[in-house]
Amino acid sequence: MFEGKSLLAVTVLENIEHKCRNQECDQLLPLAEIGAHRKVCTYRLIKCPATLCEDKVSFCSLIDHLMTDCSHSCAKEEKKIDDLTSMEGFFISYNVFEGEEYKTETFLWNGNYFFFNTITANGYWTFHVEMLGDEEECSKYRAQLVLHKNEDIQADDDYVYRFTGQPCPVEEEKDSKKKTGLIVSNKIMTKLSGQIIKDEKLGLFKISIA
Repeated sequence: MFEGKSLLAVTVLENIEHKCRNQECDQLLPLAEIGAHRKVCTYRLIKCPATLCEDKVSFCSLIDHLMTDCSHSCAKEEKKIDDLTSMEGFFISYNVFEGEEYKTETFLWNGNYFFFNTITANGYWTFHVEMLGDEEECSKYRAQLVLHKNEDIQADDDYVYRFTGQPCPVEEEKDSKKKTGLIVSNKIMTKLSGQIIKDEKLGLFKISIA
């Protein structure tokens, strides 16, 4: 008798529609489908990809956040996001600062948003690309990073460092993303910039992305 009531209650719970808990999402789904939906819900909360920004925003509003709110975003500073679909690759020139904050670059390619981060900490530099997408979507792309001297336009000098791999999903933990991509030491950056790294503005270097 009691077992029958329990089974009936379970059956009712499984068949009634449940509302997604993510704010602003109005999806109603059976209990069996709600877990899978939350993983791809466009209103799920994610952390901003900018290294020093800890804000959490909905997946669908991330680009607006980078354009208008995030103080660590180049898109906000430049008031635009470049569409690089027609380009095979591009490069960014940087001045070398040890311990300097480098703002996140956002760009559009083939209808998808990508983010480029530069991190300096503990005597090392990390360069990596993230994508506004999940693991499966990221697996369809390859990012190639080439670190070279500013004047070495063709990247064929002695000091050239490369990384090829898929972009990180934007939702991957930040500590994990810091360990991916192209990682080089201050010693290498000294050779690339032609200067000794100190607390002042130094030589240029380039990072090419394709």
